[in-house]
Amino acid sequence: MKTFKLFSMAAVVLMMAACSSEDIMTQQEPAKQGGLVHFTATLAAPTDGVMRTAYTEVTSGTDAGTIKVAWEVGDEILVMNLIDSKKRGTVTVKTVNSDGSATVEGVSSDFGNNGDNVGLAYPSEMDFWKKNNLKQDGTLSYISDNMDVRVGFGTLKVDGEEVTLKSDVNMQSGIAIWKLTLQNNDATPAALSASQVSIKVGDEIEASTTTLTTATSTVYLALQPFDGKDITINAITADGYHTYSKTGVTLEAGKYYQSTVQLAQTHEINIADLCNDYTAQNGDILSGKLNKEVSISIADGATVTLDGVDINGNGGWNKGDYAGLTPLGDATIILKDGSENIVKGFKKYYPGIFAADGKKLTIQGTGKLEASSNGEGAGIGGGRSISCGDIEIQSGTITATGGAGGAGIGSGYAFGGGYTVSISICGDITITGGTIEATGGNGAAGIGSGYRGNSDGITSCSGITITDGVTSVTATKGDGAPNSIGAGADASCGTVTIGGTVYWDGSDYQNGGDTYLPTSPLVYPAVP
Repeated sequence: MKTFKLFSMAAVVLMMAACSSEDIMTQQEPAKQGGLVHFTATLAAPTDGVMRTAYTEVTSGTDAGTIKVAWEVGDEILVMNLIDSKKRGTVTVKTVNSDGSATVEGVSSDFGNNGDNVGLAYPSEMDFWKKNNLKQDGTLSYISDNMDVRVGFGTLKVDGEEVTLKSDVNMQSGIAIWKLTLQNNDATPAALSASQVSIKVGDEIEASTTTLTTATSTVYLALQPFDGKDITINAITADGYHTYSKTGVTLEAGKYYQSTVQLAQTHEINIADLCNDYTAQNGDILSGKLNKEVSISIADGATVTLDGVDINGNGGWNKGDYAGLTPLGDATIILKDGSENIVKGFKKYYPGIFAADGKKLTIQGTGKLEASSNGEGAGIGGGRSISCGDIEIQSGTITATGGAGGAGIGSGYAFGGGYTVSISICGDITITGGTIEATGGNGAAGIGSGYRGNSDGITSCSGITITDGVTSVTATKGDGAPNSIGAGADASCGTVTIGGTVYWDGSDYQNGGDTYLPTSPLVYPAVP
């Protein structure tokens, strides 16, 4: 097999100039160009893996406000024939010279013929962007290790087993780097420490940090260049969501931008913009569609409005390990007038909307809500062997569907039931208004306890109260369940009190045959 040597030259040091702006950003000066990279080759095979170039921010001297970029040993560069893309090879930086140039080596069965045009790409793995752009940690070192990209072009000079390039190649950066210093928009702005920061370009999120372990007011983000676009910068802090928008923004490849950004706190949150877990704060208004594996919690004591959310509407049993909405304590959910909302649990053990154990979930408002489990949790309440607190529904048009063994509203499937202590217990369920349809999964009540809730004499549903104020309640038991309202199969429930017009399927309200009469007549069958 023939082996080849590749000799090439490319840019190695990139100085990106920048200056601060008073508010959002000002286009910065072009990057300063340093020395050239000299590619030479040996017969050794390239190393495995991909390493990135090193970045160093200059903070003093004549080059202050720039970033130096230098090759590192192990950097891998793809050489691809532009006439026949199957002819390609990878060269690897073996040494970095004192002048910033790098010596590389690599072999390929065939780079191409004399005079063929080739492209040089760094890194050699070209699908890295989508894997890394929403996982940045806000540091320059992350960009150095994961986001740097460079492209150059040349012409082959082939002499037997010797391959060189006919002229020098300047490998240009393909990214822009944006350093953001975050402030609030008070009369006297102060630093704003964020646990997450993202940049939305047009309708798409182009760069985002993960949830940062330590909140910070300074982040570095790498972006692909764009021209004249509308951008939105979102930041999540300890006290909620902050945002900034600007039209007609341009970022150029190979440039370093520094901006001080004043963000205003907002309560209107499009959940489609969330890249990482979020805890909704008091007063937040949630809208939009979420199909990513992102957990949305509600802060203890917070009131949150749903205005047309679709959370995990496509479902999926093996997604995130959480409910569609997870209150961390007492919580009130308002269904905005005219809104239609879908909330479905993620992994199969979880409900659509959780009610925190020992706390109270209150649902009110005049909008619509469809809540369901993807597996063995309740539509609203608990999960598989996950206990829940009190639930009070004051108004709204609500359809709640339990998963296998889970009540529509109440407790989830108690794995093992009376044979283990791994049970699911729900607190009091109170319905004082609204139009409610609740359907239980196999062995579960429509409203009440899920399948298998008996264990050591523990009641798996504390009690149920439905008042005269409701428009209607339709409860449908799952296959094998004894009751539509009350206890599921092999389960128990406390006192059931009904005082409105309730549609049911003719079964007893609670296990054991006890029927609690309402103050107004029952209507039979389940759908009158």
